[in-house]
Amino acid sequence: MWMTPKRSKMDVEESRGFRPEWTQRYLVVEPPEGEGALCLVCAHLVVSTCERDVRRHYEAEHRYYQRYVEEGERAALVERLRQGDLPEIVPPTPEERAARAGLGIARLLALKGRGWSEGDFVYQCMEVMLTDVLPDHVGVLGGIDLSPETTRQRVLNINENLRSQLFNRAKDFKAYSLALDDQAFVAYENYLLVFVRGVDQDLEVQEELLTIINLTNHFSVGALMAAILEALQTAGLSLQRMVGLTTTHTLRMIGENSGLVSYMREKAVSPNCWNVIHYSGFLHLELLSSYDVDINQVINQQWLCDFGFVVDIMNHLRELSELLRFNRVFAATAFDHICTFEAKLNLLQRHIEEKNLTHFAALREIVDELKQHIKEEEKILDPGRYKVVICRLQKDFDRHFKDLKFIKKDLELFANPFNFKPEYAPISVRVELTKLQANTDLWDEYRNKDLGQFYAGLSAESYPIIKGVACKVASLFDSSEICEKAFSYLVRNQHTLSQPLTDEHLHALFRIATTEIEPHWDALVRARNQPNP
Repeated sequence: MWMTPKRSKMDVEESRGFRPEWTQRYLVVEPPEGEGALCLVCAHLVVSTCERDVRRHYEAEHRYYQRYVEEGERAALVERLRQGDLPEIVPPTPEERAARAGLGIARLLALKGRGWSEGDFVYQCMEVMLTDVLPDHVGVLGGIDLSPETTRQRVLNINENLRSQLFNRAKDFKAYSLALDDQAFVAYENYLLVFVRGVDQDLEVQEELLTIINLTNHFSVGALMAAILEALQTAGLSLQRMVGLTTTHTLRMIGENSGLVSYMREKAVSPNCWNVIHYSGFLHLELLSSYDVDINQVINQQWLCDFGFVVDIMNHLRELSELLRFNRVFAATAFDHICTFEAKLNLLQRHIEEKNLTHFAALREIVDELKQHIKEEEKILDPGRYKVVICRLQKDFDRHFKDLKFIKKDLELFANPFNFKPEYAPISVRVELTKLQANTDLWDEYRNKDLGQFYAGLSAESYPIIKGVACKVASLFDSSEICEKAFSYLVRNQHTLSQPLTDEHLHALFRIATTEIEPHWDALVRARNQPNP
């Protein structure tokens, strides 16, 4: 369990007060009196000491200053603001406006999966529209370059900007997990999508594409492992902060002795690492229903019954998959859905033994139809063959989610800290838990806020173990949303993605399609004249 002292101690050197790095990052200083952060630009006092609130004020009110991106420029800007010298806000030049428009169109083309050459078509459409509607403004198109080569390079620049922002945020991750999907491209080139979910000390969750690995060039598990470790190192993510690993069900991922999960766990074994929690059921859950019930060996009524049974099982799995697509509910809620479905499987097994088809709609309809043509009911339905399939499905669920059951108490503590009995908790956490449950102010916050907000406001100094458990649970993937987003992008844009693309361009397209980060447009506009690397 994570609540035990050996692996649960978090770095709590940062207090929940003002942090010095915010000065250059968000242009705020610690106020002379009281708590919060004082804005150097507008003198507004951000009362909260949560980084999320400080960043929101900066992005909402002072986005203009994002153009000061270099460290030296940023330090000089802070000094000017400390002296009360506000830089004049210079409106963008026509060239900068044209560059910004070209970047926005390039991003839109990437989001819609359109080819680089379609920028010229967009240009022609805008020219026709302005000629008929605003003829005096046709000239503004003169500075917008939408040629295929320029559009291609802009997409790469946007990708690099988003990647840089992700790496900057990754520095603040207290814990993170990886999701490895090698089945999204099963009908195309062989690629592995690597997603990261990180959480900072304010329990703000970030889910992003970390990298795409070409499995043709990394065929062996060792080469694949090296590529993932290189991506983690580039992002500044150490294995010491890795908490969870969710994968597909392929042998490449979960092979007992040669699977990637085994390699990752061996690599992460050290006194400073946490036990890596692995579960392989969230991604492409419907593939668990692909069981062989010997439908090719029997024809007529048995084949129809088998088909109806498979349809019913897939429908039940689809219902669970829909529940697991809801993001930001945390792994504790997702685990509840898993446990509920396992109980449902027990019920289905009893019902099929009793020939009770209440929850087998398709099978029931087929059996009712066959009864009208066959006199002996025993010849229609063979419950034994379907009981075997349900038992195999139960064993698969137990295998895929057994690590989540290992941390069941941690998940229960996270979801219901005020209902968790201290005597059932490890000795190391009982004092914190008792103190937490006796605090009426925290009880009010727990009732009035969602779990993320509640734990974001929990002091890491007063409750280091509970806060540590919260960060780890929050970093576990709680849904397949980002993987589904990538798969949907692939399905929608089969034609474009089937064209010859470098791995770099493919990576750029999928990052733009799945990211929640907004590009720093000012930085991109300023860098437009810099030579390409």
